[in-house]
Amino acid sequence: MTEISSTSILPASRTDIEFITADNLKLVGELALPISTAPVATMICLHPLPTHGGMMDSHIFRKAAWRLPQLAKLAVLRFNFRGA
Repeated sequence: MTEISSTSILPASRTDIEFITADNLKLVGELALPISTAPVATMICLHPLPTHGGMMDSHIFRKAAWRLPQLAKLAVLRFNFRGA
């Protein structure tokens, strides 16, 4: 079994994504998928307010996207809200 450290990035299919809002703002994000199988579920990461330090690259969401596709066969969707 591979030891997982605080900087471990496990294999996954990672795709940059963009959403266009109704008022024409572009939100950017990432979708991480398991490589060898369909995901069993999807985790959608909704970060706290950007004005209070929230962003899609918080260490918790980043680690979820780096590890859960491989370890739990989950798709992980994370994106920045406007202002992030």
